[in-house]
Amino acid sequence: MDQKNLKTPVLFIVFNRLDTTKRVFEEIRRAKPSKLYVACDGARKNNPDDVSKIDSVREFVLNNVDWDCEVKKLFSNENIGCKYGPQKAITWFFEHEEEGIILEDDCVPSRTFFKYCEELLEYHRKDLRVFAISGTNYLRTVDIPNSYYFSQFLSVCGWAGWRDRWQKHLYTLNNFNDILSSNLIHNNLRNKVASKMLVEFAKKSFEDGLDAWDFQWHFTCIINNGLLIVPKENLIQNIGFGPDATHTNSSEGRILPNYEVNFPLDHPKLFTPELEFDDRNFWKFFGWTPMYKKISSPKYIYAVIKSRLSNLVN
Repeated sequence: MDQKNLKTPVLFIVFNRLDTTKRVFEEIRRAKPSKLYVACDGARKNNPDDVSKIDSVREFVLNNVDWDCEVKKLFSNENIGCKYGPQKAITWFFEHEEEGIILEDDCVPSRTFFKYCEELLEYHRKDLRVFAISGTNYLRTVDIPNSYYFSQFLSVCGWAGWRDRWQKHLYTLNNFNDILSSNLIHNNLRNKVASKMLVEFAKKSFEDGLDAWDFQWHFTCIINNGLLIVPKENLIQNIGFGPDATHTNSSEGRILPNYEVNFPLDHPKLFTPELEFDDRNFWKFFGWTPMYKKISSPKYIYAVIKSRLSNLVN
């Protein structure tokens, strides 16, 4: 399939960062999707520069679609935030499309990301065990014979999905407390540290104590025992770091290189999550080291010995 003829619709969620928007849009333009959905939140009340920045972003995207493409837009006059904005945009997208690719304005995809998503959307379309297709691998690359593996660990930095799976998310939003009391997260997620954290983040998000939408979607995937696809090699470079970022303002150790996919895709035979990779992904994402690894590291041992000797001297 020629990437210039991408049939899969793309949702592009933008806001006020023209520099990052341009980089992501350039890759969308290379892929030339036949349908492009553009969603943009409104200006924040306490940020007077938002209006001009947002206008520049909207104008740039709409004026640079120079290929045969149907463009739909969802532009908000008011700011509804990082939680409700993407939720509303994705719901709107899936009201019009049965499946598609979702990119935010700071997630630069590799050129083969679009074909990877398109093929996997079709391949797993009727398999309701598979909930989402991620383009991010926080481990950069893993040594497996297949083109991707199944995971319980979700990243929405460049992903693809289906309407019917997203509809389960809408059910979760309306029934969160009942689902939470059922203990499904702890029962379905093997990593108990991760399950505890996910529940806490999801609770904060549902109670509007956390202005983020992705923990709720991850929560939905886990309670439904959904499988999440992770590529063998990372396909998304997250450049959303700096003073204008909402949740991240340091790029140290976070900007990953992106790679290209080798085709044809080699599909896994077993539909089970790779739990070892999930654990490593979890620790990598949160920047933590499990205690059993920490206490066996030379740096940790040296620090303990140094501390003990210092106490003896003093």
